[in-house]
Amino acid sequence: LKEVRAPKVGVAYSFQVLDRVPRDEGDEPVSILITEEEVIRR
Repeated sequence: LKEVRAPKVGVAYSFQVLDRVPRDEGDEPVSILITEEEVIRR
């Protein structure tokens, strides 16, 4: 996904959203996160 220039979107339940989580070298950040309660943009 590093080569992709399109926005990266994630989907989660609101209870799964945390301020900080440990990251692994294979993780890619998302620019938009959609939950059942809100849309979060970075």
